[in-house]
Formats: sequence, structure tokens, C-alpha cells
Amino acid sequence: MKYRLITFISGFVIMAVELIAARIVAPIIGSSIFTWTSVIGIVLLGISFGNYFGGHLIDKKPEKKVLFGLLVSAAVFIALIPFLSKLNPIIVFLKTTLMLKTILISAILFFAPAFFLGSIFPAALKLYTNEINKIGKNAGLLSGLGALGSILGTFITGFLLFGLLGSYASLYILSLVLLAASIIFGKLSYKTFWIALVIIIILIFSVDSSYAKTNIVFENESKYYNIKIVDSKINGKDARVLFLDFDSHSIESKTKEKIGTYQETASIFEVFKKDLNEILVIGGGSYNFPKDFYDIYSSNIDVVEIDPEVTRAAENFFNLKDYPIKSFNTDGRYYLTINEKKYDLIFNDAFNSFISAPWYLSTDEANKLVKKRLNPDGVYIANIIASNKEGSSEWFHSFAKTFSNTFPNYYLIYFGKNLKNPQNMFFVGINSDKKIDSEKLENKITALSNETKFKLNPKFIYQPEISNRAIILKDNFAPVEKLTSGLIKSYIETYSLWAYSVIGF
Repeated sequence: MKYRLITFISGFVIMAVELIAARIVAPIIGSSIFTWTSVIGIVLLGISFGNYFGGHLIDKKPEKKVLFGLLVSAAVFIALIPFLSKLNPIIVFLKTTLMLKTILISAILFFAPAFFLGSIFPAALKLYTNEINKIGKNAGLLSGLGALGSILGTFITGFLLFGLLGSYASLYILSLVLLAASIIFGKLSYKTFWIALVIIIILIFSVDSSYAKTNIVFENESKYYNIKIVDSKINGKDARVLFLDFDSHSIESKTKEKIGTYQETASIFEVFKKDLNEILVIGGGSYNFPKDFYDIYSSNIDVVEIDPEVTRAAENFFNLKDYPIKSFNTDGRYYLTINEKKYDLIFNDAFNSFISAPWYLSTDEANKLVKKRLNPDGVYIANIIASNKEGSSEWFHSFAKTFSNTFPNYYLIYFGKNLKNPQNMFFVGINSDKKIDSEKLENKITALSNETKFKLNPKFIYQPEISNRAIILKDNFAPVEKLTSGLIKSYIETYSLWAYSVIGF
């Protein structure tokens, strides 16, 4: 019975660690297809090598203490993951691709735990059966139990542990479960048990103590993000910054002074439509745009923010409670699908990541869905991070081509010195065939900039030129990760240095 339970427990822990792994990597380097691919690949590689090692070792020395020594080793290396994750920002600054960085980080954190977890099955099988004519049956039984454990580990971790405990605490519990199994089932020496337990406790406290050295005022791991709120100096001003995983989603002044970010430009939208009575914002973050929209236009504001914990953080740390804004904690595209309310302005602020742009909100089908939810002459504004520099412009051109396919009457507002710099850009689509006088519009933007004294100087382009190589993004083909690879490569080092300087190393 004990070998069946050990196989079940190891299967449970393998999948739990694999799920947690992507959550551990996301605050270090961001969450993208590269993150999941690297984590899954490294874990499978570790299991493969571990299978061979465990089988070879138990054949050479078929003793119980070998199996339970593997359990203890897996327990220690799982507890080591949070500690090692604090050292991985070093990898972020390597001059290489995001793909290679995520592979290196995943290997450092997860290869050893997966290796020792993978070694448990062949060792348990060897000790479980001595009858050659039953090896198929017994192998199938243990393999099935391991798979059942993996299924349960997936559901319990994804649906329960993340929301209740977070990644680090979940890893420590998994580590202690393996350690307990080794002494309960294996009659491991108490000396070995206490040594392993002391190592795990030291690792727990060494990780927890590191937080005291940072300027993080709030941190919480939700079912969607690792949420950090940081007080820092931005452009010489006291500011509060919201990080979701590795991405900076909002920067707000603590003293109401203008800092000089694109997030202070909400008043510019009225040049496209004067009466903005009903506004929808997709992507809440700190709710800085919805709050500004209410202050400027006194509109009815609906916000779709997928994570209720982000909304709660905005209420507690960014004064959201002071505003009559209605929040819907669901996915943006799902909301557009099921809700038939019409809006004068839809502002899509969910693209505020150059690492993991939500591809399903960038497609032609998504844009057509947005258009259905606009009133006549309504305005759709999509805020993306992009660059028009050769070698990193594929995302810019494909997004523009897809956007213009639904909104041929569209404009581009950008805030950098030129379009070659990676920056926030507003694609503005008008739900009307009547073209706005571009010269008159530019004059309005210039006058508004002078009146409101934007620290950033917004610039305006009517229908920017699109590359012939650009593609229209579709639900069945939207290779956003491939399109953004050049942008990521050109911008990741600069952004990473800034982000870690704000959060604290």
C-alpha cells in the first residue's frame, strides 16, 4: 500500500509544481507562451532524466532507503525554488532572447525537483513487485495512480492553493508532504529527517526576510497575477506603481503632480467625440483612466477587470472607493460577447504588456465585436506597446492592418520622440464613415496639449503606412508572440532595468 500512496503523492506533487512553476517565473520575466513552453519542457526533461536515474539506481541498490532518499531530495529542492527565484533577475539582464532566458530560469528552478520526482516511480515499481509475470499489471497500477495524483494535483493547485496560499507557501507544503511521506512510510532516520526539515525552514525564513529590504507596500498572489504595489520616485516625483507579474500596469502620482506618463492624457479623447456619456474600459489596473474619465467627463463608467483582487487593490491603495465606477470581474472579450450595452467610448487598456499581449483581444473578430458595442460615431481606442523600427515593427504593422480592417477611419496617437522608440500608442477607430478633418483634429490636439500642459507631447498620424508583409490577425491565427519577438528583444533589457530598480533587487 505504501508504494501506491508514494506514487500517487509524487504524481500529485509533479503537476502541482509544474503549475506553480509558471507562476514563479511570471514575476521574474513575464508570462507568455515562452514561459509555459519553457516550464513544461524543462519539467518533462527533468522527469525523463529522473526516470532513467531512479531505475538505474534502484537496480544497483534495491533498498527502501534509496526510494525515501529520493523523496527527501525532491522535498529539499522544491523548498529551494523560492530562494533560487530571488537570484534569477541576474538571468534577465543577459544579452540574449526571451526564449533562452525563460529556458535558463526554468532549468535553474525546476530541473532538479522534476529530476528527483521523476526518479520516484521506477524506484517504487522495483520495490513494489518482485514477480516478473505481474510487472505489467503492477506498472499499470502504479502509473495509473500517479496519473490520478497528477489530475488531483492539477485541480487542487489551480482551483484552491493559488487563491488560498500563493505559490511559495504551496511549494513549502508540498515539500513538507514529501518529507512526511519519507519518514512515515520509509522509517527514515530521524537525523536525516531533522536535517532536511531544518534546511527547509532556513530556506523559508531566508526568502521571507528578503521582503523587508524592498519598497513594496502591498503584495498578493491572486488566481491571475502576482500583484505588487510599490512606492517609488518616478521622474523625480513621488509615485505609486502597480505591477502585475513582471508588467508595470499603472503609475500614479501620490501628490497629484503630473509625472509625465501617457496615463495622464485622458482629456485628449474628447477631440474625437464631444459627448462621452457611456464609457467602457477593458483592463482596470489601478483604474487611473476610469477615474480620470469620471473627473473630466462625469460619465457613466464601466470597467472590465478580470481579477477581483486587482480591483480590491485599486480600492485600497489607489482611492477607487471614492468613485462611482461599476466593475465587472470577468474577461474582456467574454463581457463584449454577452453584454449588449452600447458605449460612446471603449478604451482597451488590456494590452499594457509588451511581453504577453492578450492575442484574443487583438484579432479581427474581437475588433468587430467591439464595433457592435459602439454607438454611432462612437470611439474605440486600443492602447498598445509597440515600435515601428525595422526589426521590431511586425507587431505594430499587423495590429494596424487588423485594426484598419474593422475601423478604416482610424488615427494613431503616440507620445515618444518618434515611432521607432518602443512606447505606448493609441489606435483610435471611429464608428462612422464620415472622416474627421485631420488638420482640424491636429489643431485641437495641439490646443488641448497647450491648455492642459501635458508633460508628454502627443503626436497625431492619420492612417499610418502599413507594411505589405503585415497580416490580419484572426482567432485561428494570431502569432502575437512571434510578432512581438523583435520588440521584446529590443526593449526587454531597458524595461527590466527600470522595473527592478523600482521594485528593488
